[in-house]
Amino acid sequence: MNKRYWIGLTLAATLALSGCQSDAPNFKWDYLSKLYDGARFKGKEPPKMLSEKEMSVIMEECRSKAVKAPKNYSYGDTFSVVMTAPFEDYLGQMARYVQSGEQTYLYCQNMADSEYHLLSTKQDVFAKTKLVEHPTELEVQPDTIKKEDWFSRDDNIINGSVRKLALPGSGYLVMKATDVTKKDERKTFVVYAEALTPFTEDTKLYLTYNEKYNENDDISYNSFVRIPQLISGQQMETSIHAMKQPGKVRFIPGDGTPEHYGTLIATEKNGHQFRYELSIQHTMERPSELARQDLSEEDVLSTINDITLFHQKQFKHYLYDQSDSSKDRLKVEDTIMMTSDESGKLQKAIKSSEQADVRGKRAKWKYLTFRKGVKGQQYEVYLDKRVKKTDIYLKDPKRDVSVHLSATGRDIILSLFELYEK
Repeated sequence: MNKRYWIGLTLAATLALSGCQSDAPNFKWDYLSKLYDGARFKGKEPPKMLSEKEMSVIMEECRSKAVKAPKNYSYGDTFSVVMTAPFEDYLGQMARYVQSGEQTYLYCQNMADSEYHLLSTKQDVFAKTKLVEHPTELEVQPDTIKKEDWFSRDDNIINGSVRKLALPGSGYLVMKATDVTKKDERKTFVVYAEALTPFTEDTKLYLTYNEKYNENDDISYNSFVRIPQLISGQQMETSIHAMKQPGKVRFIPGDGTPEHYGTLIATEKNGHQFRYELSIQHTMERPSELARQDLSEEDVLSTINDITLFHQKQFKHYLYDQSDSSKDRLKVEDTIMMTSDESGKLQKAIKSSEQADVRGKRAKWKYLTFRKGVKGQQYEVYLDKRVKKTDIYLKDPKRDVSVHLSATGRDIILSLFELYEK
């Protein structure tokens, strides 16, 4: 027989027995859509559930290399992604769709970072929405406000203080008060500061009075600036005036310009009167009063526990799915939680196992999921039961990789299954 022909037959037989081999690794941490739950928000409309592809792109792109902020841009919908049960220990990722010229971005914000991330054509999987441009300058107009839009339903709003703010999408909103009670001792201080970002939208501002505040059993009655619906970056506030007992507070509007918002006059119970001239400013210079975040992404993720579990049902995107039924959600009794030691040994066994086509039938515990930070690795679990031996196969359908688990990994899993079957 021709030697070359014999080698070809031998190779074909070997492949048929071992299954199709892949260059992909047996185990890979990835951004798995099944782990997430998320929605898009637009004004006062009800939130709409994000697609799995949208959620995965948000979680991955918000951890990619950041880019410089575009100079001029329009913004679209706001996105929020958290992790589904039983991974609710993650506080979530906010993002906003941004377009500048022909380029599109995600502006991402969480407990650690606030940054722009450029989207490629392939990554721009988001349903298109109406884009809105930010004004280039701060605009302030007298207005009214409905109670449902108050910062707090208990607010005491000073008459004539409500203003509508049209805000730029970058820089800082700063409100200052100048104590002019004594003309020769004028003192100016920041009472409100907030970073302006793509999350910034037109909002309203008003002043409050006799707002009770208790700090270390030291009770005071304060006047504050309130901006109810401003979602942006970091923010600081302090009271304009504080009194030991409730007093009278009135507001005299200024000339209509942001620089001369108006004058607040606070009269205390003993008759002493204090006057403050108030201004609203937009500046590109960061106010020194606005503290910088000192958290890193590693700090945020360090608070999240690593979890490995077997489960009978797939995870559900239930937070914003109005059609979903509670009976379909994963319950504790549908899971087997592994210890960190068991999980580590099983990961090692999976990585060292041989790839092979799946044999057998799906196990009762259909899925095996590893979670580390905001990434995961999930397999479908198959049992190939024979008279004297049971083999286990794991399949990652996302990457089209399947492995014939080694004896070490098999023994770890079968001992857990036997324990939970008793």
